[in-house]
Amino acid sequence: MIVAVVTLTPCLVALEYLHATGFCYRDARYLTDEELIRVAADEAVRTNRAYEAIEQRIEYASATDLIARNPDCCVAIKDESEQSDDPILRDIAPDRVFGPYVLAIEVIYRAKQDGPKPFDHHTYYLGACGERLDYSGSAEAHGRLPRGR
Repeated sequence: MIVAVVTLTPCLVALEYLHATGFCYRDARYLTDEELIRVAADEAVRTNRAYEAIEQRIEYASATDLIARNPDCCVAIKDESEQSDDPILRDIAPDRVFGPYVLAIEVIYRAKQDGPKPFDHHTYYLGACGERLDYSGSAEAHGRLPRGR
């Protein structure tokens, strides 16, 4: 019994460490910030296309197009010091042990040519393998990421 506990404990600690730090078990690796940003930018392109039916929008062909035309549009928020101002991520440390790994990708891009709020600001909450867990978004007057990001 003691041998089993001594043997299993380091394995469980290692697995929990991987889980809590965003290891994607499906792909057997950590996804890069660039890969996660591309997932969120793809979502932003789909969201933008959905609104094209009801309002005049700038058309983006792909995530690559959105990123190329909106330099510095996107940021991955992973560690707790960066998460402190986000209500969904603020108290996530216990959840990372017992629940899914969650990170945020902020995407701010020009959605309209003109108007009082031509920029869209989306926050996509993704799991370790890039699966979308939640989303929030708003129209804004300025196209800059919040200070400190």
